[in-house]
Amino acid sequence: MRSVMITCPNTNKPVDTRFGLPYEMLASQPIETASFDCPECDKWHIWRMEEAFPGPELEGQEASFTLVNRFENEHVKVLDLVTNDEGFPQIKNTHFTDCHLIGPAILFPRTDLRWNSIVRSSMLMMCAEGQSYEGLIVVDNGSFDRCTFEHVGIAGTMDVLDRLLGAN
Repeated sequence: MRSVMITCPNTNKPVDTRFGLPYEMLASQPIETASFDCPECDKWHIWRMEEAFPGPELEGQEASFTLVNRFENEHVKVLDLVTNDEGFPQIKNTHFTDCHLIGPAILFPRTDLRWNSIVRSSMLMMCAEGQSYEGLIVVDNGSFDRCTFEHVGIAGTMDVLDRLLGAN
């Protein structure tokens, strides 16, 4: 299985998107765009699936890929989705479309997250870079498309919060 690559629009060099799924599984996902923090130019890129191409072989990692969870037109209790697999609360590889997410919860978008939802009515909490916080739910490799939130806050660094607000 191979990694998912795109060409960095700033340097024109190939870069691994760290998408969370191998390239071979990409076509089966109902996702049009994704985003990531580019290690090549240190900028946040939004990329379309048709821009992706196969990268190097992922040796020994095939078993670590999990199926992507998808929720559409549902009321979802955030705490029902939280796992503690890596020693901290997280929601990983989960995509929400037209959902209403119900807390109490404070989400901390970390990596590979696409956000195209209303956050203006949610509580925003700015976190200092490198500081650790208790009680946050890390969100990795997922998307929130046209979702609403009830008793759900969003925490992040100023850059992360600016990106989320800019997505609206």
